[in-house]
Amino acid sequence: MARQSPYQPSLLRLLHGLGALIILGAATSGYLIYEEFDGRWGKLGLPATDNIMGLHHTIGEIATLIMLLLVLYSLTLGRSKLVQLSSLKQLAHPRRPAWWYSLHRLTNTFIMGAAILALVSGKQMEGRWLANEEFDHLPYLFHLSAWSAIGIGFIFHILMNLKIGGMPLLMSIFSVRLRHNDTPMQWPGQIQKFLQRRQKD
Repeated sequence: MARQSPYQPSLLRLLHGLGALIILGAATSGYLIYEEFDGRWGKLGLPATDNIMGLHHTIGEIATLIMLLLVLYSLTLGRSKLVQLSSLKQLAHPRRPAWWYSLHRLTNTFIMGAAILALVSGKQMEGRWLANEEFDHLPYLFHLSAWSAIGIGFIFHILMNLKIGGMPLLMSIFSVRLRHNDTPMQWPGQIQKFLQRRQKD
């Protein structure tokens, strides 16, 4: 029997989709900058793009807002998607099914941390560094490392989804299906209920 796609909260799907799109845009514009100004580890020989640094900066500003919303969601309604103390304990038992779920949460946390590092290091950079071939500044090295980590994390994220739930889980994040109690009108109420539960704990 084919597995049904699980239902993903609509706010998670929205933020996940926006985050994926902005990361794709940042990665594309960032690589074009690397092609034009750096290219020490190989390049495709793509033509230069006008004002690519300005575009990358604009995408970075939008990414900051989206990442802030994602972090707030992940620390509240989506806290189960990130690594927890119990997850670290479960990683010590690789033969148990929970090991894969814990590794998935660890991967999600890793990607979020790498994305935050990419944003913070990017804001510390100066455009003249690349124009002057000053490639040894720490913010630039951290920025490149963060994007490499995001790429690796993305691959593991896909693999973990396939391992845990197969294609139904992987495709569930793209679903536009809404439950009657999970429309945008219910988002404030969902957050309020979470805060009330936290106060009782």
